[in-house]
Amino acid sequence: MKVHLQGTRVPLKARKIPYFSPRFNPPIQPNHPEILSDKRKIVIKSKAEEDHAIVVPDEQGEKNKPVGGTRKAWIGYVVIGIILSVFIAAGVWWFCTRTDGEASAKKGGGDDAVIQISNQSKMQRLLDKYDLDLEESDYDVERTTSDANVELGDFLATLDLKTPDIIRIVREYGRLGLDSIFVGDRITYFFKDGYVKQTEVLCIEPYADKRHWFRLRLDQDLLTEKFLKTVELRRKESSCVITGFQLYSAIFDCDMHYQLIQKMEEILKWSVDFYHIEPGDKFRIIYDEKYIDNQLVGVESIHAIEFYHRGDKITVFGVNDRGARSFYSDQGKSLEQKFLKAPLKFGRISSRFSLARIHPVTGKKKFHGGTDYAAPEGTPILSVADGVVMGTRYTEYSGNLIEVKHNNTYTTKYLHISEYAPGMKRGRKVKQGEVIAYVGQTGKNITGPHVCFRFVKNGQEVDFLNEKLPSGGKKIADHLSADFEAARDTLSLVLDDIDW
Repeated sequence: MKVHLQGTRVPLKARKIPYFSPRFNPPIQPNHPEILSDKRKIVIKSKAEEDHAIVVPDEQGEKNKPVGGTRKAWIGYVVIGIILSVFIAAGVWWFCTRTDGEASAKKGGGDDAVIQISNQSKMQRLLDKYDLDLEESDYDVERTTSDANVELGDFLATLDLKTPDIIRIVREYGRLGLDSIFVGDRITYFFKDGYVKQTEVLCIEPYADKRHWFRLRLDQDLLTEKFLKTVELRRKESSCVITGFQLYSAIFDCDMHYQLIQKMEEILKWSVDFYHIEPGDKFRIIYDEKYIDNQLVGVESIHAIEFYHRGDKITVFGVNDRGARSFYSDQGKSLEQKFLKAPLKFGRISSRFSLARIHPVTGKKKFHGGTDYAAPEGTPILSVADGVVMGTRYTEYSGNLIEVKHNNTYTTKYLHISEYAPGMKRGRKVKQGEVIAYVGQTGKNITGPHVCFRFVKNGQEVDFLNEKLPSGGKKIADHLSADFEAARDTLSLVLDDIDW
């Protein structure tokens, strides 16, 4: 086979020609022995391939007569065009829908990430969320999160408001509890779609206040409003095996909300000694969690607890009583006892009652007639039972102390306190759990802030932790019996089904 060039002959390295080459005719096979090209015009003179020759214009613009194979080439080009059109159309569709109508933007030159929402369904959800009766197609919206703490007046100045209007808005919002924009606050702007973004409605959701949000209607004579968000309650059933010595750590280890700590201690303060939590103690619990905008914000109420503490099983159930929540044992008796388990809500036992304790400062053996609860200075000290204040005084070794008489049998003393609660003087009646003083470190040979709690029975100091205290649980009232029994029977089955 010979290949003749119209022009200068330039030999090229033999190469394979792809089937759909834009320069060569498709019928030429890849295993063709050799071909020459000068990158200009090619005429094939092989007798075997003459019938497949492509039309090549000569230098004078004249064309050779088309021969067979041209129709097949055009079919190939059409197929390629169809395929490319399909890919281009798919790419355009993907680009238009990849963010579902959302794109990132910047507002006011700041670093806030702003979401421009054009998708109709998302716009309608925002209008519903902020209780706005606006024409969906006439408005656009931007949402941003504040990255700085700004005075409300300075923030409003960015909306091109007049100074008297800013003063009026700041004053009215001040009465509603909004005076600044803080880091993390969510801000939503509604404005009419057009060349100029003129804000019509402004909504602010404070990061620190999950329950409220604020709205400013610039389209309605600067109307300022405050709203309460809808709270959704979700029932939660959980269990926890304690591996340490604190309920606080166990709650976090078991991935529960921290508000359960205070609620559980308040309910079980007569039944569980939280200063003697041990590894292996465990509990099951049924409670309601609070959600706002699908985010967990707290714990609403506890329905039932089954607590295993130092070998004892304590089961309690809650029932509503005239708007308040009361808890009773599975026998229907009140959990309230004559005495609390400790005079502090939070702390630790640093020293126990002992007939011959080695003093940490003097090193001498000496009778220690109380239980020391270590806690930060200023921690509230509670009266463990109803009683009457017998007096307050200062002694060399006990420091500031207060004494409360509960009945003819029991008296309690609280030593080393930093200060007394207001009104604590002789003859003052106190209730169980009432704050009577604050933890300190007054007196001689004190190693740190704590309260030495002394429990006196018939005039003699005894070990409070080992004393068998009188019970005070009252039977549930008749008007609550039916509701309590129904709740107890149902919740008992649920507790049994909760896995450890």
